[in-house]
Amino acid sequence: MNTTNVILETPAGSYNAYLAVPDKPNGGGVVVLQEIFGVNSAMRAAAEWLAGCGYYAIVPDLFWRQKAGIELDPGSETDRATAMGLMQAMDQGTAVADAVRPFTASAVG
Repeated sequence: MNTTNVILETPAGSYNAYLAVPDKPNGGGVVVLQEIFGVNSAMRAAAEWLAGCGYYAIVPDLFWRQKAGIELDPGSETDRATAMGLMQAMDQGTAVADAVRPFTASAVG
């Protein structure tokens, strides 16, 4: 499997996502929606598991409009409070639109 960060382009701007590419693709793909802790190790592990099953898996950063690149630890009380604040302030309709909108991706790093 190959993993990388990609940039997703939208009319409102660009943001990052984590992409896991399977070694033996089965033709399917999955958009993995992050938990309130951002694109953290748990979300990357979920994408990698899906890639291991043959699916392309991408995890877009849904908090990019508020604070790009957020990666919080659910075991930290401070991080949990930050996550709740970000979730409460997020426009869920816009976040869903970001996740399902057709986009172009280009590899970074």
